Amino acid sequence: MTPLSPTSRSRPPICGAISSRRAAKFGLPVRLPIPYPLADLALANRVAVLAAKEGWCSAYTIATYRRWFVDREPAGSEPNIAASIEEAGEDPGRVLKQASTGAAAEALNAATSEAKEIGIFGSPSFVADGELFWGHDRLEDAIEWQHNLDQGNPG
Repeated sequence: MTPLSPTSRSRPPICGAISSRRAAKFGLPVRLPIPYPLADLALANRVAVLAAKEGWCSAYTIATYRRWFVDREPAGSEPNIAASIEEAGEDPGRVLKQASTGAAAEALNAATSEAKEIGIFGSPSFVADGELFWGHDRLEDAIEWQHNLDQGNPG
């Protein structure tokens, strides 16, 4: 299987079906088709790395994904990016200026390299004591794995 890249032109039909089923399970009002590919994916990711460093990544991620999946505003593009940053309680001018620097690009490259080194290939992924769990439906497995390790019961 070949992973989708930011430049992929289309996703297989199963991706939309999976998205619809998962969204319905959680009562999320996703509107398909979701805009893809994303022209400004790198900017969205540089903002996320900065947000993680500063402690507001969860608020930014929730806002930007809601605008992307519900309002169909592509992540990283306007009006999504500035509105998501502002909703997270930050100044879009400051954040976008900082996210456009070489240092921000280097931070994203470092985070991407680190993810690749530990085997992350998709999102969401969870790592517990070096063990990789992929997919939001594996969160409970990752928590259980770590709990067992904490109790001295590997695996």
